[in-house]
This record gives sequence, C-alpha cells and structure tokens, in this order.
Amino acid sequence: MTYQDHLDNLTAEAVTSAKKALDYLDGDQIKWLKVLLNDKNGGIKNWEERGVDPLYTNLTHKIVSRSALSYSTEPTRTLNTDAGVDEAATETYNDILDAGEFGAVMPDADQVARLLKAVIIIAHSVDVVGGEQKIMFTPISRANCDVDYDHVNGRMRSLIYQAVGSSINGNKLYHYWDEEKTQGIEVGDTGVKAWPPIFHGYGMIPVAVLWDKYKPRTGFWHKPAWDELVQLNEGDNLAHTETMFAARFQARPALFTNAELPDGGVIGPDTVVQLRTNPGENVYLEYKAATAVSVSLKVFADCREDLIQSVADNWGVNVDTGGVGSADSGFKLVVREIWNIETRLARLKAAEAFERQMFKVVKAISDQRGYKIPDGLFLEVDFGEPKLAVNAAEAWTIQREKVALGYSPMEEEWRKDNPDITDAQIEERKALLGGGKLPTFGDVDTGGV
Repeated sequence: MTYQDHLDNLTAEAVTSAKKALDYLDGDQIKWLKVLLNDKNGGIKNWEERGVDPLYTNLTHKIVSRSALSYSTEPTRTLNTDAGVDEAATETYNDILDAGEFGAVMPDADQVARLLKAVIIIAHSVDVVGGEQKIMFTPISRANCDVDYDHVNGRMRSLIYQAVGSSINGNKLYHYWDEEKTQGIEVGDTGVKAWPPIFHGYGMIPVAVLWDKYKPRTGFWHKPAWDELVQLNEGDNLAHTETMFAARFQARPALFTNAELPDGGVIGPDTVVQLRTNPGENVYLEYKAATAVSVSLKVFADCREDLIQSVADNWGVNVDTGGVGSADSGFKLVVREIWNIETRLARLKAAEAFERQMFKVVKAISDQRGYKIPDGLFLEVDFGEPKLAVNAAEAWTIQREKVALGYSPMEEEWRKDNPDITDAQIEERKALLGGGKLPTFGDVDTGGV
C-alpha cells in the first residue's frame, strides 16, 4: 500500500472511535461531555446559562487499569543458547531496553492493548548527545495508525502512523514504513508532501504487536469493542451531571409560570421578559422552594448500577456502587479485580509472544547499528505465576483451620504461600508458635498471604 492509501484509511470511523476511547482512558472527557450536554435530544437545554457544571468520573481508566496487569511487575528476560544463559548478551539486551525506557512504556501500552485490543510498539534507533545511539520504543494503535498486514506469514508489509506534535511548518506529521525504507509525510492545507526516503536495512518493519489476548479472526484490527465501555462512561458522566443539576432544585427555588417564556431566554435579577399568554388568562410567575419535595433517585441508581456491573464484568472487574440514591448524594464507584487465572494466563501468553517478537526487532536493529547482540540466541521471558487477589485475613483463617484439622502441616502451608522461604525462617516461625499454639492473624509474617 502507498502512504496515500494509508492516509485515506486513517479517516475511518473506527479510528475516530479509538481516539475518543483513548481520551476517556486519559481522563480528557469534558470536551465529549459538553457535546452530550449540547445535544438537542439527550442534553440539558441552556446548561451553561443555568449554571450546570459538567462532572465526570474516569470509569474507563478504573476498569482498564485493573484488568491490564501483564506488566504490573517487570518480567525477567534472559538470552540463551542451547547450552544455557548467555550472561553477557542478557546484560546487553536488558541495558538496551533500560536505555530506551522500555519498562516505563509497557504498563501504559498494556492498558492501550486492553482497551483497543492491540497496541503496536515501534522501535527506532536515535542519536543522543555524545555521538552514541539508543533504541527508543513508541506505542501506536488504532487511534493513529494504519497497517497493511500479510496474514499468511504474519508480517507487516507497510504502515503509517501520526507522530506526536507537528512538523516545523506546523503541519500534521506522519511516518511511513515498509520493509526497506521509512519516510516522513507532511499533511497541511496545501496538500501532502513526502520527505526523501531513508533506507533502514532491517529487512523488516521494526514493530512488535501486543494483542490483548488473541488476533482477530479477520483483518488486523479488532472491531471497536471499546465503544461499550466509552458509552457506559458517557452515561455515568451524564448521571453525575444531571444528579447535581437535580439537586439544585431541592436547594434553590424554581420559577413556575403558566405563560410561555421566550425560547432561549434566561431570567435573573432585573431581567425584563415578554410572556406569551392566551387572551383573558390570569398570569402567575413566582419562585417556589422545593422544601417539601424529596426526590429519590434510588430506582435510577439501581438500574445504572446493574448496567455498570454488567459491562464491568465483561472487562474482568467487579464494580461496587455506593450512595443512598437521594438527589443530593453522589455515587461512589469501587472497582476491584475479579480476573480469573485462565484469562490472566491468556494475556501473559500474548505478552510472551510480543516479547519474543520484540527481541527479533532489537536484534535486527543491532545487526545494523552495532549493538553487539550475538547470533544464535533466543529469548526466555518469565512474567511469574499469576495469582488472584485474596483477602489476607480470610486466607490466614483458612490456613489455620486446615492445620488445626490435620489436613496440611503448617510448614507445608508456609512453603505454598512463599516458595522462597528458607529453612531458618521456618524454624523461626515454629519458635514463635511456642508449644504448638496456633497464632492469630498478624502474629507472624505470612509470606505474602
């Protein structure tokens, strides 16, 4: 595909949808909420003049961040031969990743992969002060990237992505890559301008794809499943804003009249308005306080809570909603992880495949730029065994009961909880028990339970 073909594809509705989803993930939501409030059908008429404050909660980030856990801890990476670990090459590789802040990039990239179902990390060699070079890592996604993907051999033939910022001329700047060259593309009011190509010599586009769990059945990009979460967040923002708007009716008097007010008019102190009435009709215009009115939003809150919990369950988290449901109460959302081991393992398997592909990318750049990674090596990456979140006090109680009933020796339970526990630590814990008396929770270090 040519760079113009890619540019045309970046106008797709799914790209706009993905950009909006990332805005919600990053908390840049007010501009979208204002669009909803201005909507003639579902918004609030004259909301700015009436003093309505747009309120939002970053429900998208709460849910995504608690279900994107693959890089919550740094994995262990080693380069190996058939004879074992190559310590020198392993150190070189990890130094390359550290210099490019790979560990800082990946937790956020994992959240993008969770939300948009895939994220691409492109590696590029850059010159730094002193004449040295290092490899930097940039995440790109459906929100700013288009690819031409060969499903037969699993390779990208070409891609384009929009860079952060703009060119020196103030135009939009894009980077086009294929297996031989890269070039900058400027898009401005005067048209499209392509910079001279640079032949990189990698024999591949230096990218690796981190899938959320799996590749889509057709095409490269997943369908916009993120719309479900964004729409939920939009409804939640409207609920917050409209709840506070409704609460003001209880706190402040409201204007009542049997006449027709001018469309778009705002009534305030010293305001003169012309009322439209029927001939001979007695007109009244007065403020009434809502002191005797009690508006309960419990039914609406319960409905909203059920919807939030249903969508959150699809994303692998549990949402608790608090609040009594009255008009002057807020809604408190508590998001907890309910990830099952099978799903965690599926995401880690995708992350391991991504790491192996990234090693091939870094090796290709190393061969061209002289980073001194030897041939004949393969990467092993260990993310650790995933564990579900547990209640420490409950786990300790269960452990005590198992030991008391003779189902399991206490020493065995300690080793299950902490495989790295030493014999000396075991003996120290036994001494703390004092004659076989079972301790209460908190008496001893439970080794991470």
